[in-house]
Amino acid sequence: MTLRPRFTRQAGGLRGYLTAQYPELVARYGTPNARPSVDGKTQAEWILEDPDTGLIVRIYDYKTRGSFKLLGEWHIGGEQPGCVAAVERDWPGRTQAATW
Repeated sequence: MTLRPRFTRQAGGLRGYLTAQYPELVARYGTPNARPSVDGKTQAEWILEDPDTGLIVRIYDYKTRGSFKLLGEWHIGGEQPGCVAAVERDWPGRTQAATW
């Protein structure tokens, strides 16, 4: 099932990356539903919920120079493991887990 927008602020750090263009994200999830961060590090962010598991996932830009609308790679974040897998279901073959 597709992730759906959730209208709450959610913390959680980097879990992985999504290769997608801004228009693709807007077509799937609508316009970003979180405000830009006060420190300017994030300009566009979707906070999403997996309706099957209740898992909260963030898709966001991070420290973008210039327009976020030109990005091809987005951060995937969240507090719980499984965030990248949830996004992968919507975007097969277009995610990558973060490695440290």
